[in-house]
Amino acid sequence: MRTTELSGIQAVVFDLYNTLCSNPRASWVETFTQICQAEGLQIDPVDLYDHWKTLELSTRVDRVNLDDLALTRTFIPYREVWEDCFKQVFRDFQFEADSATAAGLCVDSMSKRSLFLETEDVLDALRSKYKIGLLSNADESFFRPFLASSKLLFDVAFSSENIGAYKPHPKGFIAIAEELKLAPQQILFVGDTLRDDILGAQRVGMMTAHVVQEPVTYTEEFVVPDLKIESVRGLLDVLSAT
Repeated sequence: MRTTELSGIQAVVFDLYNTLCSNPRASWVETFTQICQAEGLQIDPVDLYDHWKTLELSTRVDRVNLDDLALTRTFIPYREVWEDCFKQVFRDFQFEADSATAAGLCVDSMSKRSLFLETEDVLDALRSKYKIGLLSNADESFFRPFLASSKLLFDVAFSSENIGAYKPHPKGFIAIAEELKLAPQQILFVGDTLRDDILGAQRVGMMTAHVVQEPVTYTEEFVVPDLKIESVRGLLDVLSAT
C-alpha cells in the first residue's frame, strides 16, 4: 500500500451502501419473499433472487466504458433495470406476475436499509474538521427517502440518477468536487468497491480509502487504494494523525 499524504484533505466523500449502511443478501431475500407472497409465486424466494441477481449483475458489465467514455451506455435508473430483469425472470419461470410491483418492493426496501453502528459517530467526528459528501450508485426514489429517514447530514449528496451516470464514470466525482468547491486532490473518497469507488475516484485525482472486511489482494495493474480500513471508524485514527 503506497504511503499517503492526508494533510491536504479538506473533505471526505462516502459511498452509501455497504459503506455507511448495510445492504446484505438477507435483506434482498426478505424482499423477494415479499414479492413471492404478493404475487402468489410458488418458488423458493432464494432461487428467484439468485436468478434475478444473475441477470441484474449482467446489466452492470461495461455500463461505464472507461477506455472511451463516449461509448458508455445511456444511463438507465435501477428501477427500470430491475423491472426489466423481473420481466425476464418471470418469463423464464413462466409466471404471470407484475414486474413493476416487484421492482417497487425492491425500491422500497432499499430506502430502509440500516446504518452501521459507527456511521453517525464517525460522521459527527469528521464534520468538525472536514466537509462531508455522499456519492452513491442509487435512484433518487430510494436515495432521498433513505437520507430523510436516517437524518444524516451532508454538505453535498448525489445519486447516480441525480448525476445521470454510474460510478466509476468521472462525472459524479467531478460534480462532487465542484459542489464542494475543492480540487479532487483535496478529497478523500471512501467506498467498498474497487472499480466503482476506488478506481473511479482515483481516475479524477482523489485519494481513496477502501472499506473491506475480508482479505483482498490488490494488483498494481488494476487499482490500489491509499488506505484499507475494516469500517469507516478506521478513518478517525488515520485522519486524527494529520
